[in-house]
Amino acid sequence: MTDMQALRDDERERKKQLFLQFFAEQGTIKKAAALTGVHRDTFYAWCQIDTSFNQSFQNSVQDFHDSIRDEIHRRAIDEHNDKMLMFLARSRLPELRNQPIETLPTPAQFSEYSLTIDDIRLLDNETLDTLVESMQRISKTVDADEQ
Repeated sequence: MTDMQALRDDERERKKQLFLQFFAEQGTIKKAAALTGVHRDTFYAWCQIDTSFNQSFQNSVQDFHDSIRDEIHRRAIDEHNDKMLMFLARSRLPELRNQPIETLPTPAQFSEYSLTIDDIRLLDNETLDTLVESMQRISKTVDADEQ
């Protein structure tokens, strides 16, 4: 291997790593390719010929999805955003999943929904704590509205 070939290989690996980093942050192939300075066709070629890169890309997709979940959770809980709370609840509570958005309950009506013990068993501790806090906040809102 010549020095030039080694340099090109090193640069390619660096660009692959940058691409994965940018994708995990931005969530689109177009943006990651532009920020990395490669054409999107180059990305697709890397996925076809480099199974390790392809697996790393799949991990980056999951990282981006986790970022979305984290942001939904932050807005729903930390910012007390009722729409995000309903979105979070819909993603976690089976009885809300298939309802059209127009028929989802308001936060005041949300307390009418119940979880079965099987539903609760599926929740991790953090989600369970979040749900309890949210329900307490909704309950306070309902109590204040009734007074």
